[in-house]
Amino acid sequence: MKKIIGLALVAGCLAAMPVMAQAAEFPAVDIATKCEYANGHTGFKKDDRPDEITMKKLILTETETDGFAAGAKFVFTAEGKMQFAEKEKTVVENGSVKAECYVEEGKLIVQILAADDKKQEALTLSDYTLDAENGALEVGSGVHYGLYADYEDADGKTEQTKVIENFVDANFEISTRTNWVITIPVGENSIYSGADRIALDTPAYLSKSGYTMLPLRAAVKAFDREPTKVDWNAGEKEVTILKGDVYFQMKAGEKKMLYGGNPLETSGELEIVNGRAFLPMRDWAKIFGAEKILWNDETKTATLKGSYTENRGR
Repeated sequence: MKKIIGLALVAGCLAAMPVMAQAAEFPAVDIATKCEYANGHTGFKKDDRPDEITMKKLILTETETDGFAAGAKFVFTAEGKMQFAEKEKTVVENGSVKAECYVEEGKLIVQILAADDKKQEALTLSDYTLDAENGALEVGSGVHYGLYADYEDADGKTEQTKVIENFVDANFEISTRTNWVITIPVGENSIYSGADRIALDTPAYLSKSGYTMLPLRAAVKAFDREPTKVDWNAGEKEVTILKGDVYFQMKAGEKKMLYGGNPLETSGELEIVNGRAFLPMRDWAKIFGAEKILWNDETKTATLKGSYTENRGR
């Protein structure tokens, strides 16, 4: 039986923060795989483990016309003590896209040789084998079989992203990852979740310490990727955020939060303005797993970027 695992990667990132100046930006390319286990496995038990996985298809699809660029390359690495088996170097062509594909030190490398930045195209690789280093796939708590992609642009700058969470998870057939963007114009009466406008009765502002402050309930609405509950204790000036089965708790005037009962230092204090609770944007980033924080000083606009994974069962 076959198992399909897909991933949507959409990168429309702006310039990175100064500390990330050497990083490339992952291109506008969707990556999907179609895998099968050795001997027809669709899952495995501790005493019945396959020794390899065949990646029948690895499909890279542009979501924008400039997703592929000549001179750039994708380097795929598997975790879980697995590596790509040696295979003869090949050149794959589809339309104007041309790529050299080969395995080196257990990694699959896709070197883009040619591409047309006026066309949206796709590239399909076939029949690459992932071998277990110890002769059989490991099982147990903490063992993951994810797939990473390092993207290196023509200037040698790199960016890594995890493109598949677990391609040997027998409980799911399809796993998709979706990018999200939250835009916060300081001083305006709205913030944006993607293209969706969220109205504010009290705008975001810059604190005395220089932090972008976001109103509590509006931010929860913007970031809401799973059931999230907000409780405000006016007497204690304390807020509790329940995100899934994890809770965060903060008090006004304190530079810390409780994360699942454990103390965690925050960038700034919880502040009360016009009867509304505000928290520094960087602390929202911690709570909701933002991967990038960008600041445009000219427009006084902050941007948070991240991604989340959704699984659909068989």
